[in-house]
Amino acid sequence: MRRESAPRCVRCSTSLVSEIDTCLRCRDRTYAFERNVSLYPFEGVARAVVLAYKSGGRKNLAQFLGRVAYTAWKTEYAGIPVVPVPARPAALRSRGWDPVDRVCRVLAQNGVPIERCLRRKNARAQKTLSIDERTANMQGVFTATRTPPKRVVVFDDVFTTGSTVHNCAETLIAAGARTVYVLTLVRET
Repeated sequence: MRRESAPRCVRCSTSLVSEIDTCLRCRDRTYAFERNVSLYPFEGVARAVVLAYKSGGRKNLAQFLGRVAYTAWKTEYAGIPVVPVPARPAALRSRGWDPVDRVCRVLAQNGVPIERCLRRKNARAQKTLSIDERTANMQGVFTATRTPPKRVVVFDDVFTTGSTVHNCAETLIAAGARTVYVLTLVRET
């Protein structure tokens, strides 16, 4: 697995072809977070690893994913607490474990401050929805369980449209955060 070396959008982390700083999609969208850093494009080996981890029950991959997430956090967001995106309650019941939280446990073992200050209501799974449906599906899904730190990094596994992390950021800002960044394992291409 290799990180992309091409220039990337400062908002969503997608590879840029001819744009400077911001991709065409992000120019027309408003996000509550400052920027997203995705470690890998969701293709090839990275896709296989994430799918084996999330859907194939390969929990042992949390150690590897946690180490690469730690390296990115240390480079991009050192010292800023991480807020994991909570799993959908239905997904948690069917899978029996939370992939994002398991990676955050590895981050915590490496000294990353973890702030579990979001709660998630059940909603439809995002993976089958269109962009507009994803946006509507995430409205009001997250609540803050306490006041977050002033600066935080929301951590999730996959960045597709940004709807999930955008709504997390809105919730955290409404609860008292001033600046929200995002770190994700992979970015849909």
